[in-house]
Amino acid sequence: MERIGDTVRLTADGEADESLLIELPVAELRRLLEGAERHLTDFLHLAAAWTVRYVPDRALEVSGALARTLDLSISMVCIEP
Repeated sequence: MERIGDTVRLTADGEADESLLIELPVAELRRLLEGAERHLTDFLHLAAAWTVRYVPDRALEVSGALARTLDLSISMVCIEP
């Protein structure tokens, strides 16, 4: 990733000569990343609800592991039987 003024340049493989290159405004990248975080948080909520229903004895453990994997805070999720 490289920032040039108000533009961000994303390169799939910076060492390859003909790597895929995406250029977009910084504000657009920020919007896309915030949207991705919202989607991942929504997924974590759904997964936590699933664990409460199907593996209630391990719900906190499984949801915590998933939150760590997604680099999200488990405190964002309410786990109730």
